[in-house]
Amino acid sequence: MRHQPDSSAFDAEYLGKYVRRKRGNLGLRATAKEIGGISASTLGRVEKGHVPDLDTFIRLCRWIGVPPSTFMKDFRENERFSGQSTPEVIAAHFRADQALDARTAKSLSGAVKALYEAAKEGKI
Repeated sequence: MRHQPDSSAFDAEYLGKYVRRKRGNLGLRATAKEIGGISASTLGRVEKGHVPDLDTFIRLCRWIGVPPSTFMKDFRENERFSGQSTPEVIAAHFRADQALDARTAKSLSGAVKALYEAAKEGKI
């Protein structure tokens, strides 16, 4: 019997949103090929909120560019993004926002990072 992971601590729907946002208008097959090591059907199931196997999950986190802890429900917000700078946390939120396309999320992230660095240096 195959052991199913305890999904109560894992936010599969949140992962699905991230994947859909990152994929944008690219097809499932092309995206699966870009990620490597996963099928288009697996990618489609993940986007629908299904819990992926560990290897697929790690591949997706690397492709999205966020740590796996991003998708753990039990982490408090400040622990979820520990080790990341404020602009990185904001960028992760922009990438997950369904109201923003990938290009806009990237542009906003760049603007926030530039403003943040300027503020750190006392320029604004």
